[in-house]
Amino acid sequence: AMGTVTTMSFRVGRLWMDVGNQRIAMSELTNTLELITELPRDEIDQALANLIPSPTAEARFDQPELIAERVRDEFGDRVILSLSWNAAYPIRAVQLVGWIETEEISP
Repeated sequence: AMGTVTTMSFRVGRLWMDVGNQRIAMSELTNTLELITELPRDEIDQALANLIPSPTAEARFDQPELIAERVRDEFGDRVILSLSWNAAYPIRAVQLVGWIETEEISP
């Protein structure tokens, strides 16, 4: 019985650590996406090419990798950000999508 309780304690502890990591990753992506989507449209591609993880992400995660992609299709002009890092077990990258406002032409 004690072994089961100990195993469960470690699993719960790991779960809470995962929740904290997901929260920090989402905050990182939210802040980055907000900065990018507020840029003039002609500066976005250059900003995406120069993205690096924040000092917070560098301190929290083992080898964080921030990937950005700009997509233009029938769903609109948008930026897809992904943050992944090395973990002791397989994890999925945290992703966030933000649409870039289009310039509307009034009739």
